[in-house]
Amino acid sequence: MQFPPFREISLPSGMTLLLVENHEQPTLSLSLNFRAGSAYDPAGKEGVAAFVAELLTKGTPTRNAEQIAAAIEGVGGSIGASAGDDFLTASVDVLSDHADLAFSLLGDVTRRATFPEQELELARTRYLSALEVELSQPQNVASRAFQKEIYGRHPYGRNTSAAAYKAITRNDVVSFAGRRLRPGGALLVVAGDITLPRARELAMQAFGGWSGSAPPAPAFPAPPAKRGTDILLVNRPGSVQSNIVIGNTTFLPTDTAYYGARVATHVLGGGSDSRLFTILREQKSWTYGSYAGLRRNRGVGFFQATFEGRTEVTDS
Repeated sequence: MQFPPFREISLPSGMTLLLVENHEQPTLSLSLNFRAGSAYDPAGKEGVAAFVAELLTKGTPTRNAEQIAAAIEGVGGSIGASAGDDFLTASVDVLSDHADLAFSLLGDVTRRATFPEQELELARTRYLSALEVELSQPQNVASRAFQKEIYGRHPYGRNTSAAAYKAITRNDVVSFAGRRLRPGGALLVVAGDITLPRARELAMQAFGGWSGSAPPAPAFPAPPAKRGTDILLVNRPGSVQSNIVIGNTTFLPTDTAYYGARVATHVLGGGSDSRLFTILREQKSWTYGSYAGLRRNRGVGFFQATFEGRTEVTDS
């Protein structure tokens, strides 16, 4: 399997345009990526990046949330944004006949989002409700404890909280967007039924005149070095099941050892034919599923293997 050929050009704003041209289907996907993930959240206000992503499509000076939704849904497309650990990504999917609308909307929401106060409060309510559900599920409690343990003071080890969500103000959201959503260092990926000259033309229309150098890259604390085996117990009285997570930090993204480790991890716990699944579920009937994964970040990644099963078989 080969990755399709792509072409890459730099735009005057400092943004990089990467085109994967494919005319087999009349579809087009755009994604604009900024170094604005949760790793850059201010301490004590974890969740700002997620709020920025949530509110990007909720209003600009010329369109409110309903008008943005109507414009894209009226042509059978979609628009949205999300924040991961390292990057915030805004994306649009349309039929290629509506490429001009796709670029226009993407430029509007990323350059001119107004972050309405009312939409912020609605997002806060949803996030607090989702957090309550998350903390009621043992697998999420285990995952949060695991991340904090292996990453220590590094931002990858931080977790959101009700207090952090409640502390975030609209000024925090606007300030974060102003600092981190800049054309310098941003990556615009265009894939589908479009040529490079046309993609460049539409990108210049949507993002021409936008200025701003790449945001600073702060020096994060290094994750703690684990030279021995540590056992962390999170007690949940009355729980009918146990969740076990085992793992450690692994590679920087430039480390080629990742590829061999990815294959080995897949054999160990990558699916229903993996060793963990076969032994712990099919042979022992101890769990509905046991898996392993290898996470790759812009910073150091991690390996983990997980088990979820009845409390009485935990020590087996």
